[in-house]
Amino acid sequence: MRLVFRLLVVVCGTLAGVAAGLAQGEKRVALVIGNSAYQHTRVLPNPRNDAEAIAKLLRANGFVDVTLKHDLDYRAMREAMRLFGEAARGADIALFYYGGHGIEVAGENYLIPTDAKLLRDTDLEYEAVTLASVLGVVGRAKRLRVAILDACRNNPLGESMTLSAGIMRSVTRGLARIEPKGDVLVAYSARAGTLAQDGVGRHSPYAEALLKHMMTPGLDVRLMFGKVRDQVLAATRQQQEPYIYGSLSGDVIPLVPGLVAPPHPVTRQDRFEEARQAFQDAKGSQQRLAAVAEHYKDTIYGEYARQEIQAMLKAEQERNRAEEATKQAAEAAKKKADEEARAKAETERQRLALLQQDEQRKRIEAATARQAAEAAKKKADDDARLEAAAAKKQAEGEARAKRATEEAAERKRLKQEEERKQGAEETKIAALPKIEKPAGSGSFAGSWTITWHGPKCTPSSGSYSIRIEGDFIHLGALTPSGRVRWSQRIVQFARSRTGHFSGGLRGNSGSGQFRVGSNPACKGTWTARRN
Repeated sequence: MRLVFRLLVVVCGTLAGVAAGLAQGEKRVALVIGNSAYQHTRVLPNPRNDAEAIAKLLRANGFVDVTLKHDLDYRAMREAMRLFGEAARGADIALFYYGGHGIEVAGENYLIPTDAKLLRDTDLEYEAVTLASVLGVVGRAKRLRVAILDACRNNPLGESMTLSAGIMRSVTRGLARIEPKGDVLVAYSARAGTLAQDGVGRHSPYAEALLKHMMTPGLDVRLMFGKVRDQVLAATRQQQEPYIYGSLSGDVIPLVPGLVAPPHPVTRQDRFEEARQAFQDAKGSQQRLAAVAEHYKDTIYGEYARQEIQAMLKAEQERNRAEEATKQAAEAAKKKADEEARAKAETERQRLALLQQDEQRKRIEAATARQAAEAAKKKADDDARLEAAAAKKQAEGEARAKRATEEAAERKRLKQEEERKQGAEETKIAALPKIEKPAGSGSFAGSWTITWHGPKCTPSSGSYSIRIEGDFIHLGALTPSGRVRWSQRIVQFARSRTGHFSGGLRGNSGSGQFRVGSNPACKGTWTARRN
């Protein structure tokens, strides 16, 4: 019975040394998001590194469900929060960590997915995640709800955003102050309305401090954030001050259960068993093994803990070396593949260049042949035109010579006919009794302009001049009363045809009809005006 009691004392003491109270049965869950690769604003180099390191630290210290996400767009970020809400339901501790861009508009805080454009404030509802929705998901845990936001960086999206008429103030720097209800803590990497630094190393100053203090065994979460604050202030020369909002109960609430002194005196054997149990429970966590090594340094298990830490460090180094070797091998393979791809691409480029050159040569040859053919055709056309022009000119010359011959023959015939008619008229006149010249004789003497118009003639109109000497008109007859007829060669016609005119003159004008003897269709009217 005494042996059983001693074993119970040892077990109870061991449990007290490793986990405070109910911490052994606690369910702790976390969602860790790091957004670095923003598509429409400044890329942040550290959030992804910070998130990976935070998630690794949480897994190593008893958080049973740690979801790590990075570079999430709006839909992926909403889906990750929905799934985390299910995991947080009924958990003792729910922790949300976010690294990336954040913004505050009109008193509302938003976390920015990587695909957000935010051209106007009305886009926030469809492109950003509200801090209120994050707290609603974290608030499903039973004992402790923590939201850690390393999101107070300078965000250029807010500077270019178009605000609606109802927004009375512009976008502010950093995030706005909040007052969460219940056992909820909201930790900002910088006080409300101020900016946080992204850092020049692998991690931001805030993430560096969290990695150092967050998993300290037994350290109350409020004191832990106080130590983080002090380290960030020192690292940024008082330029960045982290801040927490919200309140907790009076109980000590650590993120990682700590080692506490047993409430009763124990024997050397009890301490030995306690150290053994503590060592067994601390395996896998460097920080808890370090606590065992310090608290039980007077036992062999303190040494075992130090050796285990060294082995873990060595294994981690080996893993790092293996990862580095794998990374180098992958980089070398990638480099080789890239070089081969470049060589292949260069070969293909040269092949295409040769094909292009050959195609260009063919195009030049085709163009040269086409130009030669066009030049030959043009020369042939020009020669044909010249020959046709020469033939036409010769034909026209022959036609003109023929027309000249015909016109000469026609003029000779007309003259002969006119002479014959005139002789006949003179014979008739000579045969008539001689009478005195009537009054008004010679009143039509002078130069007259004859204008003719024949619709079916070619051309259809024209004019020429005639001269009346006394009562005589050339190639015609004029009566004292003004009746007149005469013949006239019309030079406007293609072959200078003769028109026969008849009508009457009165005063300084006259009119009548005409016809062309060899072309019955060519006839019309004429008018006369004395010049």
